[in-house]
Amino acid sequence: MGDKEKKATRREAPGGAGALTPFADMERFLEGMMPFGWMRRMRRGWPAWEDIELPFEDRVPRVDVIEHDEAIVVHAELPGVTKDDLDVSLAGDRLTIKAKTRHESEETKGEYHRREISRGELTRTVRLPASVDADKAEAKFADGLLELTLPKTVPAQRQSIQLD
Repeated sequence: MGDKEKKATRREAPGGAGALTPFADMERFLEGMMPFGWMRRMRRGWPAWEDIELPFEDRVPRVDVIEHDEAIVVHAELPGVTKDDLDVSLAGDRLTIKAKTRHESEETKGEYHRREISRGELTRTVRLPASVDADKAEAKFADGLLELTLPKTVPAQRQSIQLD
């Protein structure tokens, strides 16, 4: 097949690359016409998707990595985790946060007795944007929030770039 035939069979959306396809236009139109959650009225007692727990939602801690000139600061949300059940390790440019959770609840009302036990493990590995000195790292953990300050081995040197 020659170049002319290839160009003839290739179809692009009007407006070039990045333009919306007719299906995306229609979806956007329908979203604008009907308010969010319009299908919820038709369910008649069925739970909403956002009410159903996702199987891995609580297994991955939320992490923020903030790069400063001299150090990298990492914040991690670890609700329900104790300091003894937390393991933080650094291998090269990879930071790994592991934690174990355990929750027990018990309720007795008359002849009704309910006891629930749940256990889980949280793991998150993030790649750091620069090399850090693990020996000088500082860690704070309080109320389910972990804060790590990891000094860089070579501080960042910012330079301005002239625009033409």
